[in-house]
Amino acid sequence: MKTRPANSEIVTDSTALIVVSDLHVNSTVGLCPPDMELPDGGAYQPNKFQQWLWGNWLHFCKWTARFPNRAVLLNGDVVQGIHTRRDAQIITTSKTLMRRAAIQVVEPLLDGAGEIFFNIGTEFHDDLGGDDIEEIAKNFDVKPDGETGRYARWVLWLSIQGKLIHATHHISVAGVYPTTPPARAWKLAKELHVDGGLPLPDVMIRSHVHRFGIYPDSNGRILYTTPAWQLKNAYIWKRNPLAIPSIGGMALWVEDGEIKCLTQRYPVPFSSPTALILRSMKSSPCSTPQRKPKSAATRRAK
Repeated sequence: MKTRPANSEIVTDSTALIVVSDLHVNSTVGLCPPDMELPDGGAYQPNKFQQWLWGNWLHFCKWTARFPNRAVLLNGDVVQGIHTRRDAQIITTSKTLMRRAAIQVVEPLLDGAGEIFFNIGTEFHDDLGGDDIEEIAKNFDVKPDGETGRYARWVLWLSIQGKLIHATHHISVAGVYPTTPPARAWKLAKELHVDGGLPLPDVMIRSHVHRFGIYPDSNGRILYTTPAWQLKNAYIWKRNPLAIPSIGGMALWVEDGEIKCLTQRYPVPFSSPTALILRSMKSSPCSTPQRKPKSAATRRAK
């Protein structure tokens, strides 16, 4: 029989788990409320990409109501952070206003939710030690981590109807072989947990890569990478210009002893390629234009 890790949380048998990640509030291509406050009484006007994200976000929040007894996990990178020397695509340099906007974004998702969990994401985004996401989490009915007392944690162990879930934000990024990081995660989990006498999770949840993926092992265990709520920024345009992020969220629950997963995703409408068609030319574009010979009448006129 499995012995659960000491810091795992137990959720009621009828609870589904809603998972979202990578909201990147304060990014000009991330989630933004329609009236984000700016200093001196002004307000930021979201661009057309953010308006599209916001409309789908509200749709997703309503979609989660099909799971009436649900827990919610925000799995890191709730905010973009403020790094003016390395990131020009931010809305405000005020941490206070960034956090207020994030609270405003998260509120409709948490309306009607049961247990609420915040995982810390990349420190570049959620601040050193996850201080930004910690301050955001304090505004909601979040159960503090039993070991640290903090409202935001690095890892969440969750038990749903006897199925053990391990969720954390980080996973390696592989642009060429995307299945390598999940395979490595399963290999390390089996080596470290078996050697340490700990149970293996039935499900692992990872974020960070902005792509939804399902990666089973050979024994029916599954690793999921979650969709995101940020479109491509300058960093991704540089690293992987052809990448298309997955936008949306997911729900997990147990049915007949098996983990079930349902995603709600929104195809990015700005990714359709537009081809520029050059007008056909009779001669090579590199050739020197030939002079048209003058007619006899033209020569006599001169």
